[in-house]
Amino acid sequence: MKVAFLIYNAYGIGGTIRSTVNLSGALAAAGHEVEVVSVYRPQETASLQLGPGVRLRPLIDWRRDTPA
Repeated sequence: MKVAFLIYNAYGIGGTIRSTVNLSGALAAAGHEVEVVSVYRPQETASLQLGPGVRLRPLIDWRRDTPA
């Protein structure tokens, strides 16, 4: 099964983000195709490490050093 989570900012460390990271990792370990979609990308890497098999896709890149 393909599962996608939409979250405002997956690059922080709050409770919603932590829950999404934990659940997405468990679903990927169970054999599902999992993707976390972050509306914003304010930094280069996510603060919390996603599990193996979980893809992180940002929609809007807010990093200062990227061309707009």
